[in-house]
Amino acid sequence: MPANINSMAYAGEVPWHGLGTRLTKRMTTDEALEKGGLNWEVELTKLRAESGAGRFDIDCEEHRAVVRKDNNSVLGVVGTSYVPLQNKDAFSFFDHAITDRKAIFETVGALGRGERVWMLAKVEGKDFEVLPSDKVDPYLLLFHAHDGSACVTSLFTPIRVVCQNTLRVALSKGSDRIKIRHTGDVAGKIRLAGDALRMVGAMIDETKPVLVKMAQKQLTHSKTEDYVAKVLRPNVDASDKEQTARLKSNIEDIMTLVETGRGSDISGVRGTVWGAYNAITEFVDHKRGVRGGEGNRIGSIWLGQGSQIKQRAFSIGATLAGVKEVALLN
Repeated sequence: MPANINSMAYAGEVPWHGLGTRLTKRMTTDEALEKGGLNWEVELTKLRAESGAGRFDIDCEEHRAVVRKDNNSVLGVVGTSYVPLQNKDAFSFFDHAITDRKAIFETVGALGRGERVWMLAKVEGKDFEVLPSDKVDPYLLLFHAHDGSACVTSLFTPIRVVCQNTLRVALSKGSDRIKIRHTGDVAGKIRLAGDALRMVGAMIDETKPVLVKMAQKQLTHSKTEDYVAKVLRPNVDASDKEQTARLKSNIEDIMTLVETGRGSDISGVRGTVWGAYNAITEFVDHKRGVRGGEGNRIGSIWLGQGSQIKQRAFSIGATLAGVKEVALLN
């Protein structure tokens, strides 16, 4: 398993990242926990600091350690108000959809020592085409951090089939996700979050016409280059020569993908905002350098800087296509 991937399993076709153990059938929730290496629990333990001479005799009353019960790995240090969420309880967010066969677990796994856990479910029967033969499949991602670094987050994550690019398509801040804090009855909040499929239906109704408009909007070569530069430039310090050189190289790489990237040969893609947007997402998902290996790439693509770049690409691209009131989100 590559660096920073603790455990992983997937069903169906090989996922875009090509990692993990392939299964031959649909996974129930319990099977997803077992095969994905997530059938363990965490607990909070008291912390002690060293006072000197190797003695750990200072109680850290305001903090607790989050510890895996199966191997005693410390996953993080949190405050006393933090309420741990077990992997099984986190998976319950999808129970209704999985039981009714409206969704299927496609990838499940953990990063690092298990401090970050994710579950990606494909929503069946909700796919749509932006152009003829250019299909997008809707997914729901649940991302859960045992180290206290993030809320429990459910994210609408459409994936373009031809290239397996993960798209960010929020029209307004927070419209594509549900967040639940690790306080109070966090497991109960997961159960009461409602049918996750409702969010998928609303997001498809909201974003499909925007993507179609992006496919209808023509861009010249120079306008495409301007669009790409505008998307990438906020991540660059203009006074840093190394960063500006990397920006120029990244723009050149994306402009090459505009012409030769996966799915660019589909009729109606090349020379449009949709084509340029997918060149950017392909670059972020498959080409862009990420420190720390493929595990960090996964986190970046869904919730980190890679996700921010793709959201900015969508927001700017939608505006270019004439869509009004699109928030320029980070």
